[in-house]
Amino acid sequence: MVWFPYATLSHRWGPSTAACRTTTTNGLDRKNKGIKVSELCQTFQDAIMVALEMGMPYLWIDSLCIIQDDDKDWRVQSAFMDDIYMNSLLTIMAHSYAGEDGGSGFLASAFASEGADPVSIYNSPLSRRSWILQERLLSPRILHFFPSQLYYESRYFGIVRAEDHTPAFRDPDQLREAILRPENQKPGATPLDWFRVVERYSACELTQPWDKLVAISGIAKHVQQGSGGVRYLAGLWSDRAAKGLLWLRRGPVLKRDPAWAGRAPSWSWASVDGPVRY
Repeated sequence: MVWFPYATLSHRWGPSTAACRTTTTNGLDRKNKGIKVSELCQTFQDAIMVALEMGMPYLWIDSLCIIQDDDKDWRVQSAFMDDIYMNSLLTIMAHSYAGEDGGSGFLASAFASEGADPVSIYNSPLSRRSWILQERLLSPRILHFFPSQLYYESRYFGIVRAEDHTPAFRDPDQLREAILRPENQKPGATPLDWFRVVERYSACELTQPWDKLVAISGIAKHVQQGSGGVRYLAGLWSDRAAKGLLWLRRGPVLKRDPAWAGRAPSWSWASVDGPVRY
């Protein structure tokens, strides 16, 4: 199998990205012949520029690489989402402030500022998306583009300022190290850190409620491989099932929508919306 270096993009869906020329069944033939960069939203154009400047001729963007109105293609591609991000050379994360359109670009205002706070990597509108947590934890290298600062993050060195490589911040939970490092994986056992992943993930926002377990399935797949095949039970693990059942809803209990009844069993944290804790 021939492998080509490629980058991935993590971004917010806003009015301009929704109106951007995403891939649909009607336009698939035309897309296969080529895409005019000028027809893409500014965020996509900026990401293409970053990838090319860093020597990567290929860029994976979800709304372009997945047929948006084809449920079958989405199911197939979502099953490989973990491989897509884990095998990329670099993930470009286009952060924007609250209220900004996720497709308005991220390069024009990316000037260094002492006021930039690396903690915002966890609090930005982008980071509050459920899918983004999985993309962050699985990506080997990340460039975080903020309106006022640029950060580089890797699995082993935490977060550094891109301009001088000085340490900026380290994930207090160290979930990337705890979940993904081979030395932390033990056959026949899943990491206790899974419960911290669930706590952080449950506090994120999800556009499609049915994606509750799908958007974390890539992390679960990797944990299962590292454990030697411990059984996965709708967000819980068979070797820690007792503790897995001891979740509590943080904040007011929301009424369950009957339309989502089949999303997860009632004993799973994935059956409720909103943050949970153990």
